[in-house]
Amino acid sequence: MRILTKDQKKKLKQDQKTILRKNQMELLAEVIKKYHLTNIVLPDIIVQGILKERGETNENLFQALTDEFCTTGLGEDWEPNQRGLLIESIIDAVFCHKK
Repeated sequence: MRILTKDQKKKLKQDQKTILRKNQMELLAEVIKKYHLTNIVLPDIIVQGILKERGETNENLFQALTDEFCTTGLGEDWEPNQRGLLIESIIDAVFCHKK
């Protein structure tokens, strides 16, 4: 078992800040379920801010979010509605997160 120093514990705690709000987590979980993305682990996304896995998993989630945005996230005027803005915020948090 590895024992962390006080500084290492502090850095670890800072790195593990939750990047998604409750409503974002709920919508993300809904999209993951709706698009049958069973290989995605929600806590990894929430804590890390980016998917640990790259490639197909990452692309599938991005595609599911953009599909959901196109089908439910736009109003009659083609501007993002509340759901669309929420989807955009999830995409920004998950795919554009900088450490």
